[in-house]
Amino acid sequence: MKRLEGKTAVITGAGSGFGALSAKLFAEEGAKVVVADCNEEGGMQTVKEIEEKGGIAVFIKTDVTKSEDCKRMVETAVEKWGKLDIIFNNAGITGGVKYDFAHCDEEIFDQVLKVDVNGVFYGIRHAAPYMVKNGGGSIISTASVAGMLGCYGGPAYSSAKGAVIAMTIAAANEYGRFGIRANCISPYAANTPIMKDYMKTEQGRAKLELFKSGNPMGKLVDPKAIAYAALYLASDESSCTSGHNLVVDCGATIQSQPVNMDIFAADNPYEV
Repeated sequence: MKRLEGKTAVITGAGSGFGALSAKLFAEEGAKVVVADCNEEGGMQTVKEIEEKGGIAVFIKTDVTKSEDCKRMVETAVEKWGKLDIIFNNAGITGGVKYDFAHCDEEIFDQVLKVDVNGVFYGIRHAAPYMVKNGGGSIISTASVAGMLGCYGGPAYSSAKGAVIAMTIAAANEYGRFGIRANCISPYAANTPIMKDYMKTEQGRAKLELFKSGNPMGKLVDPKAIAYAALYLASDESSCTSGHNLVVDCGATIQSQPVNMDIFAADNPYEV
């Protein structure tokens, strides 16, 4: 029997990166998947690849900063398949991790929080009532090691992902009595399309070694590792796991050797 046989799932940010990989993996393991993304082309491509392998999926264009969009994506799963078992609040933006406190303006800060925090809140808010009705479910959200340690040049991103971790714990406490589990995943810098685009710039290539030096294994996280982490949290194998932050970081959070910050410092001069 497949690991998600008979289950339905909504995944945000499923048009690329962690979300697309997770959507395809969930479908391979038997889930019916609502692919939610603001990028219609990417979302439709994910659905196409799922259907080509015999899976079941539907795309719905979703802006996670809008509560009504998040409500509609959840209702799509319930209307089509009668229930909702899993929501993976994965959509997120970095806002440009290169910006430190002195260079991160209010617009950047606000936009990151709208996507990365409000989007998770709306997902939980609209999905949980259906899970209560069903007698259980799994809430998964993408956090980050930045939310645990803070990241240089990322006050907005670190703040947002710290909020996701706290929100996960709050949801686990609130909904546990209904058989609903809430967990999050904290990746380190991963080899995603966003990272690949970033590395096309001279500045990005220079920082690649900085990212690699940030963990004992000396590499970026494989995005497939995040998809498999999400699969575990979505499946009944994690039936006794709730309120947990699953760290997938190549050891970054336990590293004892220093990280060379010279490259970062060069891009963030302080002006008095």
